[in-house]
Amino acid sequence: EYLDKIIAEGVEIRKFPDDVLVKLKDLSDEVIAEQCAANAELNEVYQSMNTFKNESNAWRALSEDAMAPYLK
Repeated sequence: EYLDKIIAEGVEIRKFPDDVLVKLKDLSDEVIAEQCAANAELNEVYQSMNTFKNESNAWRALSEDAMAPYLK
């Protein structure tokens, strides 16, 4: 709903350049590693979340991503 509103108002939505996204990912990974090393409970939660993300990404690749070209 809000996306339609800002597009109607002429807002141009653009993706960050790939090099910026890669740098942000690298910095995020660094901060997460530091925080997880300092906090065992956080590390446990993060590892669980990361396992779920990896498993759900594999499922998404088989299901949603495979169907996406046909849903446009």
